[in-house]
Amino acid sequence: RWDISKEAFYHIPWMPQLTLRSTYGYNGNLSKAITAITTFQYWPTDYANGATNLTSAFISNLGYPELTWEKIGIFNAALDFSLFKNVLSGTFEYYKKNGKDLIGERELAGVIGITRMSGNYAQMSGSGFDFNLTSINIRKNTFKWESSILLSHATDRVTKYEITQNPRTSQGISITPIEGYPVYSIISYKYAGLDAETGDPQGYDRDGNISKDYAGLLYPENWEELNYIGSGRPTWFGGLRNTVSYGSLSLSFNISYKFGYFFQRNTVNYPALFSNYSLHEDYTKRWRKTGDERLTTVPSIDYTSNTSRANFYADSDALIE
Repeated sequence: RWDISKEAFYHIPWMPQLTLRSTYGYNGNLSKAITAITTFQYWPTDYANGATNLTSAFISNLGYPELTWEKIGIFNAALDFSLFKNVLSGTFEYYKKNGKDLIGERELAGVIGITRMSGNYAQMSGSGFDFNLTSINIRKNTFKWESSILLSHATDRVTKYEITQNPRTSQGISITPIEGYPVYSIISYKYAGLDAETGDPQGYDRDGNISKDYAGLLYPENWEELNYIGSGRPTWFGGLRNTVSYGSLSLSFNISYKFGYFFQRNTVNYPALFSNYSLHEDYTKRWRKTGDERLTTVPSIDYTSNTSRANFYADSDALIE
């Protein structure tokens, strides 16, 4: 920490405080999901082996002798300041994180008896900043009104994951460990609009052609057949807080915000509608006649209850907000 405003060369009367500080260090985390030694679990006596009538056991965790802490290296640099006799004060803080020895999976030769094993195989990185500015709007006798605005920006990326993931969609609500992508990613099928004659949803096949082969569209062969949208978690967020004080009584209220992210909204599901009367307002927006495809993305009603058709549309980028 360097208190610049206390140096002999510092002469800025309208900024009475200016401080620079920085830290670097590691945080450790230990996963309880895996162990360094092989562990076994016995079946209850009621589940004795049918051939021998003896209690049996199975391997619950294959030992990983090199197991160590997950490590998050954090660099942080911040500037603290106050202006105009402390009427304004604030902090600007930048940070960068690198995670190594994170718990992930790797592929093993089948002759070992298993094809995958968990261990310290994964890595990720992230960076961002936090800005906080506080102003004293009124300070008179025992009455005071102050405001604070907070702005934060954060991004992250998976930088190493040894298992090759099968191409699949992701709604950004669970970890999607794909190298080069955010930890929580939105990945969708490529939507090609509605068929003008039937109102069926359409997508793009692996050759880039418009298709209604839902069985093929649901199981792409490579990631290029899918559409990466962005982060499923906010990349910008913060709030505006006001506090009014009179004597020993104070009242605060806060307005929070978050943006710079995506989510997948729900829609009508015709198989669910016919089986258990599950309704959704998109039902009123469905395609009904030629020309509606220019006004809506909601497919026509499907009396065959084709689940592949419904699943394709539900996970397509037509529903990304």
